[in-house]
Amino acid sequence: STGPTARSAALRPKGLRCARGSSRGLSKNSHQGVTFGSEAGVAIGCELTLEEAERQAEIQHQEFVAAEERRRKEDVRRRIEQSVSESHDHLGQLIQQWANVLNVERFLAGVERRIAELSETERGPVRERLALAREFLGTQDPLAFFLLWKTPRERYCPPYPDA
Repeated sequence: STGPTARSAALRPKGLRCARGSSRGLSKNSHQGVTFGSEAGVAIGCELTLEEAERQAEIQHQEFVAAEERRRKEDVRRRIEQSVSESHDHLGQLIQQWANVLNVERFLAGVERRIAELSETERGPVRERLALAREFLGTQDPLAFFLLWKTPRERYCPPYPDA
């Protein structure tokens, strides 16, 4: 069964305490407390001052602000770690691409050495084909590859200077 005390507890905001058996009703406009009514309209007096309610609200607000700040800092820390990891991976990929370019360059240099062994009539078409292959492959400059790399700070710049 639910009596007036159980019903008033269900209607009362979290953290407010009511004196048991108190029949003293306090006006909403009173600076000494707040009145909560039960479903049946019976007034249950609460021993909560306006200052206490404001103090509790301020504590809850400060806890909320602190929790949000911790969440934001954790998000920044996670994003910094992610940018470092992505930057490291990207640099590794660029190094691997450069290694592949060097392999291709060694291959093309080998073709060029072999051209010298060909007859004069065979050299022309092979040189043209070699030039087409070099054009098709694009840049062979390691600096161009290196300049594609993004540092962790270029990937993510944290909002806090000390992060």
